[in-house]
This record gives sequence, structure tokens and C-alpha cells, in this order.
Amino acid sequence: MTIETPSYTGPDRRKHLPTMELWQENIKALNQAGLTNCQMRYALNEGAITFIVRFENDIPTGSFDFTFPELDKTALTEAGWEKFVLTILVNDEGKLNIQMWGHYARDEVPLDVRMTFERDIGLGVGVLADEVLATDERTAETVKTTFADLLAERLKDGEPRYARKDDDVSNISVEGMISILGRYLKQLAVSRRVLPR
Repeated sequence: MTIETPSYTGPDRRKHLPTMELWQENIKALNQAGLTNCQMRYALNEGAITFIVRFENDIPTGSFDFTFPELDKTALTEAGWEKFVLTILVNDEGKLNIQMWGHYARDEVPLDVRMTFERDIGLGVGVLADEVLATDERTAETVKTTFADLLAERLKDGEPRYARKDDDVSNISVEGMISILGRYLKQLAVSRRVLPR
């Protein structure tokens, strides 16, 4: 059974947190409501925002206060996102799955972007899935990388190309991930402005 809550009227539960703390906050909410899992989805499409919370095979037995990242639709739009969907899946087995999908355009280069990043926080296993795909919609060519590679990439002077100096997988927030992805996509779009003949 899937329960959807397209409108939430409770207190603002948006917080800027590292992914581990985001998982911990939402595990408390799962326990509070007698749930084992939760899917939260934020979608920005042509300036309109929708937000949905789903519970697979569970029915809440009490109130729930799930925590979601702080997203700024103006900042997303100005960064180049024409459409942006963020889905976060949390379960009581320790997994935090983050999926991003959207249409990004800059310098007349349209990109279809898909990112999957999953951590097993509960068991401390680490990263279970990590993939970033950017497809140039003009040529259908797909550039593949990983979020770990974006974190690790350096400039000639040794400074991070896309990340902040202290960013790593253990302390990065979802908002930080979006910023890093945006810097990478901007550079990718610039590099693809002129198609090879």
C-alpha cells in the first residue's frame, strides 16, 4: 500500500544537515510513526513545486515529522535547472538513497541529468551505489561519472574543482551535493557549447 500526502500543514521540517544526520532525524520520525520506510519527493517544474511523502506497505500509527533538505527554487532555476526532481528514500535497515533527475540547460546546451547515491549508514558499510549520468539532448551522448569522482577532482593547484575544501562523503549534505553537481554540469555545458564536426 502506498499512502501519499501531497500537502503537509505541520511545522517547517526543512533542515540543512549532513546525510548521516538527515538519516538519523528521519529514523526517529519512522520510529515515532511506527513505520519502516519513507519516500520523500520534491519536484520543481516550470516554477511550480510539488512535494509528496509515501510509505510503502506501511500505515502510520501516529504523527510524523520527517526532515527534508532546504531547497531554494530560485537558486535551482538560476543555476540552470529547468526541471528538478529530488527523491530521498529512508528505511530502518540503515539505507539512505538519494536520487536526482532533471533537465539542465546552460549556454544552449540541454542536458538530461540522472544521479543515484546510496549509503548504508546503519551498518556502516559505506556507499552502495554512486552514479552520475548527463546526456546531451542534442546528440544523445551520455557522460558518466560518480559523485565520489566529483568530490575528488582537483585543479592544478590542488584545490577541489567542484567541492568545498572540507567536503567528503561522510559530512556532505544533500544541498552540498546539489551544489557540486551544479558546478560540474556548468563546466560540462561550457565544454560542449561547440559540437565537434
